[in-house]
Amino acid sequence: MTTEDALARELRERIDAYWAAHRAACRLPSKAPDYDVEDGGVPKAMELGEPDADGWVGWRVVDSPVTAAELDALEARVGPLPTALRAHLRAACQLLELRLDGTNVALPQVPSDDPLGPVEAALTSWPPLAQLGFVPFGSYADGAGPICFDRERPTGDRDERDFTVVWFDHDALHSSSPDAWADRAAVEALARPLAPSCRELFLRCLG
Repeated sequence: MTTEDALARELRERIDAYWAAHRAACRLPSKAPDYDVEDGGVPKAMELGEPDADGWVGWRVVDSPVTAAELDALEARVGPLPTALRAHLRAACQLLELRLDGTNVALPQVPSDDPLGPVEAALTSWPPLAQLGFVPFGSYADGAGPICFDRERPTGDRDERDFTVVWFDHDALHSSSPDAWADRAAVEALARPLAPSCRELFLRCLG
């Protein structure tokens, strides 16, 4: 079993336990009857029960269809990913809303009808940051700014690729001068530490 396989199994166990502990809160808007992938609601395969009068429905964790080959193809488009992020995408289809030290954090959800859609959208959401090595894959504090892994600060080993994790305040990024985006050091000064590695971030959020 590879390190990625083992971590995916551990994350699945934690996802299942987290969902079970928060099951009553795991409700989101249902999709329109045609279940369009772009609709953004709960996929049919993940629905738990019937939608209520307001159109909200419970959701359940299901197996992820994501393969290592599909992640290799994603990496060919966006560059190398942390092993923990790959394991997260393979662990399960889930629509969790997580917290870290009392603050909401949005890490990639994995809807069964478009399992790589959310993460690819996140990875390509801030090209100027990614060009400097800060690759976005989530959002901090209800959209206050992007959560990024820093390709310039690897923390893994030969069996596990990993990087330090930081987040940026949207306001600070938008108020930066255009010249700052040509200088990694200037942008790095805006980075706020979040976790020493992606592995630790996922494990801490899932308890």
